Amino acid sequence: MKPNATFLACFLALGQVPIHAQTTLPYATGFDDPAGQEGWHLIRKGVASTGAWSYEAGGAPSAPNFLWHDHVLNDVATDTTCDWFVSPAFDFIEGAWISSLKIAVNSISGVITPADGLAVYLLVGSDDPAQASAVVLLCDLTPLVDGTPGWVEGPHPMILPRAGACHLAIKYQATTNPFTVSIDDIAVQAPVTGVHGLPPADPDVQLYPNPSKGTIALSARTPSGPLRLRLFDARGAVVMDRLVSANEPVQLAFGAGLYGYAITDGGDRALRKGTLVLER
Repeated sequence: MKPNATFLACFLALGQVPIHAQTTLPYATGFDDPAGQEGWHLIRKGVASTGAWSYEAGGAPSAPNFLWHDHVLNDVATDTTCDWFVSPAFDFIEGAWISSLKIAVNSISGVITPADGLAVYLLVGSDDPAQASAVVLLCDLTPLVDGTPGWVEGPHPMILPRAGACHLAIKYQATTNPFTVSIDDIAVQAPVTGVHGLPPADPDVQLYPNPSKGTIALSARTPSGPLRLRLFDARGAVVMDRLVSANEPVQLAFGAGLYGYAITDGGDRALRKGTLVLER
């Protein structure tokens, strides 16, 4: 049994643009009922082929429904279908990560053409990709169009903090190359579970620079001994836990991404939490 999606507004039918408050995390949907379909809608930007995003039943990783795009039936290679299936609005002010994404692609030709496209994007500021203030590629699924058989677990990309309404959007693009796409069990989690529950930040303690290229330090206006610095990955696992003196350079040996941090004093009194962007 799949969990129902969290939602904050009344149900609107497939294909209509929803108007509702931002959905909070964690979020999960298998598109199985009105709650799981709440807020998701179709936006068509290319040729309106007979194939489009729809809900289908049977054969899903967890029954009964899944999201499906039929193959296109365009007559010529200049007719490009570009269908977006867009989520309800999310609050990503502290970032997030896609913790589940199941996908199956059935390719009749078994090849990928230059016009083919299958990807998950982040739309910022609008649910319409043509009006969004930013359209950010989260994961490119186009390589699956070569006919990778069966259901597979997709990538789990991190989403950097963004202010304002944000939407996840699945883009299907094709001309005359026939392939179908099935999507199920989408889940989105808050970026860091290990630092939740800390009190408001102490203004006297800062982590800098942020974003960082690989070296960080802590500043304290009234230093009273080493501070404890913990860093967490997107799943909440601790990747660093050490004592740090004020303004001591700390080298980060892990990869680029979004990390949570928690700073405590020598008595383990919470001073500050936040999100660190590590660039490489």
